[in-house]
Amino acid sequence: MKSGFGLAGLLLCATTVANADVSDVFPSVSPPSVTHESIIETVYGGDFVANGDDYNDGVSGVSAIRFDDSLTPNGMISLLTAGKGDASDRVWSDAFITAKTVWLRADFTQQFGFDRGNGFELLFDAFGEYENVTGEGSADLTGETWRWVRRDQDGTRAWSSDPGQNPDFLDHMVTYQVDGLNRTGVTYLIFIEDLYGSHTSDGGFSDRDFDDLVIEVHATPEPATAMLVLGGAMIALRRRR
Repeated sequence: MKSGFGLAGLLLCATTVANADVSDVFPSVSPPSVTHESIIETVYGGDFVANGDDYNDGVSGVSAIRFDDSLTPNGMISLLTAGKGDASDRVWSDAFITAKTVWLRADFTQQFGFDRGNGFELLFDAFGEYENVTGEGSADLTGETWRWVRRDQDGTRAWSSDPGQNPDFLDHMVTYQVDGLNRTGVTYLIFIEDLYGSHTSDGGFSDRDFDDLVIEVHATPEPATAMLVLGGAMIALRRRR
């Protein structure tokens, strides 16, 4: 699969009015009941409050800003420069990235990686349950364009950040940009739905709660900075636990 995007398309030109949309996220019905708000609080601490599709902690100043799941015209996220309203979270570009599992609750096994036009490239396998998880990796994707991909460890049930690449043509990844962490670079949380099809209320088989696998992605201009930031973040996370 070829992406068909060049470097000239890294940022969406803001000369037109964008029509944006976000995918519906349904609260989990499986005990323990969790929401994106509660998962964000588990990862970063604090007391987050919903503000539309975003979440904010007024004490720490940390916020999780929901990116558009579709956008017309549909630009791509340049991980270091794009903001909400500039692009959807379908196609990504141009950064050194580190990624790690921060939450997992699923019956299926989990792999996380990306496709820059030549097939699936594995970043890591994810193991564990809830916040007690492992799985991390890094890649130099400076100047590259790609789609995120989650799949089972046997290669089945692959879900792309681009719905057009999915068997059910539905969105399976919800993205927040996390601001206020006092890190160099940009941090994102990607929430993944691993079940096929529409929500049960629409006659489908999926719960569409987007909490089966949650990945934190950190983007920096160059590798050394990324590794320093990742190391500091992991130390802070262990201290909170």
